[in-house]
Amino acid sequence: MGLRVDAVIFDLDGVIRTWPGDVVTEIEVEARIPEGSIEAVAFHSAVLADAMLGRATRRAWHADVACQLEARFGALGRSAADRWSRLRGSVDPAMLDLVRRIRERRPVALLSNADRALREELDAAGLSRAFDAVVISAEIGIAKPDPRTFLRTARLLGRRPSACLVVDDDPVNLRAASAAGFPVHRHRSSSATRRALSELRA
Repeated sequence: MGLRVDAVIFDLDGVIRTWPGDVVTEIEVEARIPEGSIEAVAFHSAVLADAMLGRATRRAWHADVACQLEARFGALGRSAADRWSRLRGSVDPAMLDLVRRIRERRPVALLSNADRALREELDAAGLSRAFDAVVISAEIGIAKPDPRTFLRTARLLGRRPSACLVVDDDPVNLRAASAAGFPVHRHRSSSATRRALSELRA
């Protein structure tokens, strides 16, 4: 990469934290509903958009998903939604180690599109302490790919956009960050990101 950057801004889900997609499929198969049904409803819910901006709770989002799946598939759909809502992501230890290593030489931030419940989750897992700044969309009322999310995070780190590398797995977010003047890296795997960031110049 050979970039000279003074800080790194990491996404959470899909980068630092992973989710059990295979388990979601198992839930759908066992409930005898079409594969992909849960995510198709959950991630196109208007309530999710409100939750990401702090206008609704996670409980309200989950309730909306359950109602929609029940309307489509009856009691089996609601049961599947209930099981899905209890799933939890897991931190990628390789990525967390990378964050710690980078932080030894430059500040790091976490920037996540998430509801207000995330702050408590991060605190409970000790993840808040792994970053110099944590920015959650629900707390600031704007969400990626809005460029203001990246700009606000850079200000918290006391750095110019051109000095902050954004690491995200979503091309839409990366295009927005790049247009706002940030260097970017698309996360595809912990090994690839670790190699790329090992080339950062001091």
